[in-house]
Amino acid sequence: EGPEVLGLPKEVQAVLGVHQFGLGIFMLTFEQIPPSLRWLSKILGFSTSLGSTGAAEMRRSGEMLSPRRDWARVVVAILDGFIHENFAVLDSLGEELLAKYETSAIVRMLVGYYYRIAGKLPESDAMFYDALGYSRDIPQWEITIEYERGYNAWLQLDWQKATEYVTNFMNRSEMKAYKAHAAYMLACCAHMMGEPKARIDKYLQEVPKFAREKQVWDRYGLRKSKEYLKKGIHRFDEFYIPATNLVEAKQFDRANEYLDKARTVLVDAKQYKSRSTRDEHKALYLMLRGLVLLELHDLEKAQSTLEELFKMKGSVKQETYTIPFGYITMAELCLELSPPRIAEAKTYRDKGKAVG
Repeated sequence: EGPEVLGLPKEVQAVLGVHQFGLGIFMLTFEQIPPSLRWLSKILGFSTSLGSTGAAEMRRSGEMLSPRRDWARVVVAILDGFIHENFAVLDSLGEELLAKYETSAIVRMLVGYYYRIAGKLPESDAMFYDALGYSRDIPQWEITIEYERGYNAWLQLDWQKATEYVTNFMNRSEMKAYKAHAAYMLACCAHMMGEPKARIDKYLQEVPKFAREKQVWDRYGLRKSKEYLKKGIHRFDEFYIPATNLVEAKQFDRANEYLDKARTVLVDAKQYKSRSTRDEHKALYLMLRGLVLLELHDLEKAQSTLEELFKMKGSVKQETYTIPFGYITMAELCLELSPPRIAEAKTYRDKGKAVG
């Protein structure tokens, strides 16, 4: 059942929809090729801007009456929700899929992720819990849900509950997936709860065992675990880590309050033994503060904060991602101005791509 698309027979739509889905996935995947290898794409005859074309193909697949229709719509909803923050699309599709696939653990997991992206963490946790009832026959799936519920607790700064869920995941899972970042999370939670340094270090020492070279979160956890084992978790991190969690949870006012506390550490010279450590922390602070101020629609302060970050480009050696992230945030800010400064937005976007 469903609407006729362009007057095409259902049989044609079935074949065309599957083709468009496969083509869309290929194009979206191709877009992930690192900038340093884009020259190879050109030699092979491919465009280096396939992402938008892939999204368009996926939208067309979602309109066809084909076996891939629902999954194409899921991909489109993720793109709209995660990248463009069109949360209404996520809510609408989530309700439709839940009604259509009443006993699907996969759908409940997807909707749980949708709610998390939208900042609806209680609803996300409830959906993950609901998914447990439909995944008893798939042990690893059930175990992964433990991690996801722990991650939701982590974002809400519930260190105790996050520790319980993530510890269960670590003890039960036989796979490497998620474990490096999970061990990093456990170390941070232990520090926030005032646990002994020996226990914190034990968690940090677990990270290298599970870190996968090609996984961004694993590499981040590995780098920070080495830093924390060498220098300990800094007072600045006690406020910056909660701020980053709250930003992901879309709780920007609370994040701003934690950044105020992080700033009190930055301006206290007694907290730092070296200028380089303070510079790294300052870059992190400015990057996140700029983003939070943008989300709170304080555009003037956001702009001045990001401009201060750009002046640090030559002094940031470890947290180098702060600069390209700041450029992209500034590009978004330019589009929020009245009237939008489209040319400037493109310039900042290009700067971000060039140094990212």
